[in-house]
Amino acid sequence: MSTDIVAQTKNALNFVKKLHTEISYLIKEMEGLLLEEDERFLILKQGGYQVTARTSNGLDSAGVDLWMPKDFTIFFCSEESIDSNASTTVTHPKENLKILFFQIKLIDNNINEPKLFYGFFDNIILKKEHLKKVEQMIGEFTYSGNKIFSNPPNIDFENAYWSFKGIFNQKNLLSIGSSKNLKQKIVNPALKLYRGA
Repeated sequence: MSTDIVAQTKNALNFVKKLHTEISYLIKEMEGLLLEEDERFLILKQGGYQVTARTSNGLDSAGVDLWMPKDFTIFFCSEESIDSNASTTVTHPKENLKILFFQIKLIDNNINEPKLFYGFFDNIILKKEHLKKVEQMIGEFTYSGNKIFSNPPNIDFENAYWSFKGIFNQKNLLSIGSSKNLKQKIVNPALKLYRGA
């Protein structure tokens, strides 16, 4: 019996590791496709080349539920709007600034299978003096995703720290089986939303 549990535990952890690895490949493929566009979209890097995921190391039951990342958010912006160095970017809110975003949700009470949300937001207002750049907003999509995506296809979000508006759509993550699917089902529709506004 204990041998079965050990094998099942190892298989489960290997599956999660493989799933997370596939998500990183998916994001890197998106990055390559978006860099080829006229806008030359770059990943916004708050603290390095990374996605933002909500995790916890708390021992209460709500904290334990967040030990494994289940949401991954990434922002892209046209190269001309970004100040960057090798490890970080700085994108100051300004008139006509639009941010292209992608959020992967593996599990959530409001969905029955993994989803990829995509779209753009603009009309960005940072409300606190210590907030200086758009990169500081990335975590909000993970922490407040249900509120941000509560009125499809529109985004009209405001809290004490920032406000923004936008448009989004979603696809089933597991329907994306190739680079061709990614371009047709996610990247091109996201660019259409971004450019059409």
